[in-house]
Amino acid sequence: MIKPAITPQTRVWEFLETFPELEELRIGLAPAFMKLKNPALRRTKGRVATFQ
Repeated sequence: MIKPAITPQTRVWEFLETFPELEELRIGLAPAFMKLKNPALRRTKGRVATFQ
């Protein structure tokens, strides 16, 4: 399976769904992403927020 490239336009939700093993690394780099462990926030904000 070919995984998509990660760009500034990549949605956070798409990243976390594609690369679940990188979730803790992402939180370590930007602690604000800890909030996205909440399923409701992940479904709402994670679908509109991008890395940009």
